[in-house]
Amino acid sequence: MKNATNARLAYVTADTYVFKYDTSSTLVGASQATLTAQVQGVTISKWQYKNSSGNWTDYPTTSDNTSITGGTLVVKPTHAVFVDNVAQIKLVTSDSDVFDTVTITKIYDGAKGDKGATGSAGSGGISIVLGNETQSIACTSAGKTSAASTISIPFTGYVGITQTACTCAVGTLPTGITLKTNTAATATAAGLIELSVAASSNLGADATLTGNINLAFTISGKTATKVFTWTKSKAGSNGTSAVVFSVYAPNGTIVQNQSGKLMLATSAYSGTTAITSATYQWAKYVNGTWTNISGTTGSTLEVSGADIINIQSYRCTMTYSSKNYVDVITVEDKSDPYVSEMLSIGGFTVKNNLGGLVPYIIVRTNQQEVDALLGIISETAPSSPKSGDFWYKIDHSAKSITLMKYSGSAWANATEKQSLTYTWYAQDKDGKEVTFTKTGKVIYLSAADIDSLLTLQCDVSN
Repeated sequence: MKNATNARLAYVTADTYVFKYDTSSTLVGASQATLTAQVQGVTISKWQYKNSSGNWTDYPTTSDNTSITGGTLVVKPTHAVFVDNVAQIKLVTSDSDVFDTVTITKIYDGAKGDKGATGSAGSGGISIVLGNETQSIACTSAGKTSAASTISIPFTGYVGITQTACTCAVGTLPTGITLKTNTAATATAAGLIELSVAASSNLGADATLTGNINLAFTISGKTATKVFTWTKSKAGSNGTSAVVFSVYAPNGTIVQNQSGKLMLATSAYSGTTAITSATYQWAKYVNGTWTNISGTTGSTLEVSGADIINIQSYRCTMTYSSKNYVDVITVEDKSDPYVSEMLSIGGFTVKNNLGGLVPYIIVRTNQQEVDALLGIISETAPSSPKSGDFWYKIDHSAKSITLMKYSGSAWANATEKQSLTYTWYAQDKDGKEVTFTKTGKVIYLSAADIDSLLTLQCDVSN
């Protein structure tokens, strides 16, 4: 989890990305989407949408949006911003290279009847919803990536308004970006594309500032293509003396059945100059405590697969010019039949000490989810709930997550619990363990909990 304080960034979240219509073309579910912008190092200029000619134009002012220059924007199905049932919305900032976009899609359940006759319920249109359509990548003023990083692109497929299994084929990637994982979506769980961004890469050319990656989705025997856009967020020339330090695994972070070895390496720059003279100390995280590994004072560390039980975190402290720089990496052993994955509502970054994030854990075995979420996670209660429905209520004011249950007439605190136990640990920006009392499958992290960087670990047990 990062609390960015130096980068020039823009980030937009939405409480829904889909407007659903039933077979009678009646809107069901969410009736509006509220977009919220967070920026760092830039100011918000305005909101735009892509018109039928493919050009970005100012979002029309309506009674819902008397201004298009603020930090929020309300999108309704009736707004004249949809082209072929898709609205592409862009946040424009004072820096033309710093922006974010989201897509809101109308999806229909079944085919419409012909004029003058009632049509039978059709199979519905195919829709692919991306949880991340564009991302800025921190770069030096010379146009090279500042550190290794991962781009996460969740995706969900629909036939009509029914969530449906789908797969994704990733198109040509620029130099410096490789495919890390490609998990198919199911009828109940989102899929996930993870792209690894190498450190010190120019992503094709120093002067290149943006690029597109085609994502071809196959769902119910049909193919649909979406485009993911990456953009360089370049550091200013007056920031070239800043030190950037990161730990990465050049050959991947996974071993099988505790066999083989992994190499952990470091990347360090002062401005755009690689640091070649520094001292290092590696440590291992066990039972909530960091312990230095004797004799590990080089810029790399070889890890034996036998030392990795499920997951294992390693920390490297670099000392350079009498200052310490710290980064942490986590590696995995895939012999355990249970696999856990940490996701987060709101992503993994807050900006300018504003807002909060909602991390939660998904557990699978044999590609089937266990101890699933009991309900949706959202700020607003589900529409048209049934008796016995659950809802994880996000309360930004109280900075909390509460499991609610619908009685048939009202929502109240639920007494039910998840079947698994979730124990959370945390390390601060310097890699030091901190007191962390949050519990449960879903937790709330406010910006105040994150001092520049917070590393989370969650152990799952029966």
